[in-house]
Amino acid sequence: MDIKKHHIKKESTNPFVICDNFIKGPKTNAYVFGKTWVKKFDTTLRSMFDCIQSLEKDEGVDDFTYTPVEECLNFLQSITIEKQANEEFIEFIKNFIYIAHNINQNLNKYEGVTRKIAYLQRYADEALTYSETLSLMNKVKSRIVRWRDLTPPSFRLSRHYYNLLKED
Repeated sequence: MDIKKHHIKKESTNPFVICDNFIKGPKTNAYVFGKTWVKKFDTTLRSMFDCIQSLEKDEGVDDFTYTPVEECLNFLQSITIEKQANEEFIEFIKNFIYIAHNINQNLNKYEGVTRKIAYLQRYADEALTYSETLSLMNKVKSRIVRWRDLTPPSFRLSRHYYNLLKED
């Protein structure tokens, strides 16, 4: 299978195809990532695809680096706070971490990657621990507090203008 050739229909159960379809799918899915992260996820998926193919052929995988995979996992962790998770996004997370987990288990078994994958799996399964839920809620609260104090200059100008009009 070559994910580079064409967009395969959604009924596929191949995790690479599901992830590829989500990334290259309708524009409504692109809102989750933005153009920069779409490219990052696309190149990361391609490198993981090449790595899996090499592992299946019992070839050595010397040039694979975890940095892009870990960056994507970090981004997925941070996005769990900011975006509402729809069914397609949850399916994407499950398949992406499935691929990352297989590569991690077959190559180096990095503990940091394993922890991030485990968290995202619990998030996708709606089974976060109590402490993780509290931590997530505290992060959301701190962001809301920062946004509450944000008043763009245009609002300040409008208030001033309003007060001038009110004085007349």
